[in-house]
Amino acid sequence: MKRGKWWIVSALIFCVLFGLWWLWWEVPTYRKARADVVVRELCAKDGGLKVYETIKLPADRFNQFGEIRVLHERHHKSNDDEFFYTTEDTWITRDKESIVELVIWRGQIKLFRTVDNKLLGEAVYYARRGGDPIGPWHVSSLSCPEKSDIKYLAQRVFVKQ
Repeated sequence: MKRGKWWIVSALIFCVLFGLWWLWWEVPTYRKARADVVVRELCAKDGGLKVYETIKLPADRFNQFGEIRVLHERHHKSNDDEFFYTTEDTWITRDKESIVELVIWRGQIKLFRTVDNKLLGEAVYYARRGGDPIGPWHVSSLSCPEKSDIKYLAQRVFVKQ
């Protein structure tokens, strides 16, 4: 009789511990998976590169990797630099200020010509950070589409003569 009670208590303790583990692990994982679906849907709608004007430059303007250096608007000097870019982040979901909390945002990079402030191209991406179970590891992240930063935007806007 004592053996039967011990087995029931052990099974009950196991079920409680398993339930707590499941809540700790699966609830955040489900939220993160849902957020990843949202990010991928937004990327499919308007993520990626858009080039409005292609600029032909002499080959000596490009470095050994075939890239041209474009400065952010904070660092560019209007008289010296021909081109600059801006960045803007729009928070779609933002829980708390903690790094482990789930956040989704839209990033937009715009490339301009300094002389006339003409928009030459833009890159739009979406990203998710956090939403993981609390633990000693780094938070996970997801962003899309690939190759949607200033480096790849400049490669599409600027071509060698």
